[in-house]
Amino acid sequence: PKSNWRCLDFSLEARHDMWPCLVYFLALAIPPAVSAFGRGKLFQSSKNVYELEAAGVENDVANSRSPWVVMYYADWCPHCHHYAPSFERIAQKVSPSHVGPVQFGALNCPDFMAFCTKIQIPGYPSVRTYHFKGDVGHALSGSRPDRDMVHDEKKFVAWLQRNAPEDNVTLSEPAEETTKEPKVGVRGAKQASTNSDSDSNRVLPRSGRSKVLQEAMPALHLADAEVAVLYSLRQGVFLQGESGTLQGPPLAELMSWLDYLGRVFPGGGHRPVAKLSDALHEAVASADDKLSVEAFEKLMDNRGLDRIPPEAGLKPNAFWRHCQGFTCGLWTLFHLLSQAAKSTSSESAGEELLLRVRGFVENFFGCGYCREHFLEAFDGCKLERCSLAKDDLDGAALWLWKMHNDVTLRVAKEDGREIPSPWPSAEDCEECWICQDCWKKGSRSDDDFKRAAILAYLRQEFSSPEWHEERHWLSGDFSANRAMPLAAVSALLLAAAALRCLRSGRGEDARGKDAKDS
Repeated sequence: PKSNWRCLDFSLEARHDMWPCLVYFLALAIPPAVSAFGRGKLFQSSKNVYELEAAGVENDVANSRSPWVVMYYADWCPHCHHYAPSFERIAQKVSPSHVGPVQFGALNCPDFMAFCTKIQIPGYPSVRTYHFKGDVGHALSGSRPDRDMVHDEKKFVAWLQRNAPEDNVTLSEPAEETTKEPKVGVRGAKQASTNSDSDSNRVLPRSGRSKVLQEAMPALHLADAEVAVLYSLRQGVFLQGESGTLQGPPLAELMSWLDYLGRVFPGGGHRPVAKLSDALHEAVASADDKLSVEAFEKLMDNRGLDRIPPEAGLKPNAFWRHCQGFTCGLWTLFHLLSQAAKSTSSESAGEELLLRVRGFVENFFGCGYCREHFLEAFDGCKLERCSLAKDDLDGAALWLWKMHNDVTLRVAKEDGREIPSPWPSAEDCEECWICQDCWKKGSRSDDDFKRAAILAYLRQEFSSPEWHEERHWLSGDFSANRAMPLAAVSALLLAAAALRCLRSGRGEDARGKDAKDS
């Protein structure tokens, strides 16, 4: 709809123009996608690694007389899924079925963000050791072993053998599957159901979409971007903080990021973000240019984003509409911003977009290896980023599209999965590619695709002209207690529209009959 309030206009003149409104509300009623990442904790079915809760670390790990190795991870993090089998094998070699002097645990930080912030987990996966020889870390936060060693199974097992206090860690062959119950019981530990697959965030291709779904895609993408914004604010802001306080460059970047979203974010979501940005500036100014965890949590309390309620910031999986996880939501957010930034009058819109994305990834994105790869590519001018002019917004949009494909192909290769076709597929956009297989095989040449066709595809998927005219009539900053389920809202409005149209139709027919009789 050219303005969403028109979806509430049930007059006779408007009833023939209801199709965009139906698409809009049906998009919100579409059930959320099922995610491979975030569907379950990584070690729920493990016989060698305990799934811990914060209380388990505080009460049992920190106060234990036995050495512990704990992996802090995020269930949405691709590299956490990639490292989890290696961590499992290390545990199995050292203490199969928990039998041994070293205990292994894992904690999903998004479920315990306050705790992970407290012990200063800067990214995922992070491995901490407790009660080993020479440990100098805090009893609760543990020590940080060399990261390269941790990711080398042979070297890490050898290190455990040398540094375990009991000095009797023995290497063993991987144990056979057994139904033996764990010898050690841990408060706050859970063993349950099934493991999570490390599949990619896949979305339904255009070739499999109905006309209604295709027309609803911008609205679905917008909803996912809103969820990604809320979730990232709840779980990523203090990754670079110290002792529960954010200051200096990370705080400056947070303020710049929110200012940017408040100006550029499409739809009605820009209003609540702009309000949050104003509130953040006031809070920082009154606290000597610092921001505490408690102060930011107060700012975020009961804060939703346009159509998305506050709960999405804590438990996002029920709110994804097209994506299947957080990383997909972030890429969706970046692509939406690349299109929405065209409504600004900035002479450096392209440069500003990419700098804000870089600042976000560096400071607020938890996947450590993802962050390092992105920054290396950005700062190393990969894919000719440094040749872009400041005002080249199309070039910036294409660079993000190239990076998205590059990351997808690299992660698939690292995971040993079949290399997927670059996005969009030839079926979705036949005119987009000159040599799609060339990209699949490692080429990143601009001669492999048609620039104008890719830009047109991105516009169709991630923008809507209505967003620049009248913002969404469903405004943000509503609490969960006052927010009706989206599907219920859609059903009520559609029913009301049908009833008004039916009544108007009967009245019109009656008037026509009277005129004919006269």
